[in-house]
Amino acid sequence: MFLDINDYELLYLIKENNEKALNLMYYKYGIYIKKKIIEMKIPKRFFEEYLQEGFMCLYNAIDNFKEIYNKTFFCFFDLILSRKFFRLRNKSYEYQINVSFDLDIDLLGEEVSSFRMKEHNFDGLSNLEKNLLKDVIIGGLKPIEVANIYNLNVKKIYNALFSLKNKCKKNNEILTKQK
Repeated sequence: MFLDINDYELLYLIKENNEKALNLMYYKYGIYIKKKIIEMKIPKRFFEEYLQEGFMCLYNAIDNFKEIYNKTFFCFFDLILSRKFFRLRNKSYEYQINVSFDLDIDLLGEEVSSFRMKEHNFDGLSNLEKNLLKDVIIGGLKPIEVANIYNLNVKKIYNALFSLKNKCKKNNEILTKQK
């Protein structure tokens, strides 16, 4: 019965509290939400989360759509969905730095770690940038703490971090703080 009804008629029926129209709208746009998730190459482990967020976006689009703006419902929904997925994707990925360690334990029980730079092409880094990589990115220290350790200005630490991130981007290495 509802298969030949366009979006505007479905929206009108939904505003009239027609449950079948709402289910048809969820079915119709559920296929598009799944297509969008696959298109954005979202990892499978996040599929259900994105699907639920997509249905929430559909509900918001149905609730907030107004025909007076001369936009189709599909374009309105696609805009809301795309923005939500981009926001989720940028927040949800937790990239880990791709650096391996050689751990040596001396007789006193203290760990001494050293980077194997050959595998990850960090040869172009200054000593300060290597220390920041170890202390800030991997160790989780704050730039102020590192500035106090090395007796440097905090601005110099931030500038070196910016330089380190740019060099790593050029080498296709992804850096973020580990949690």
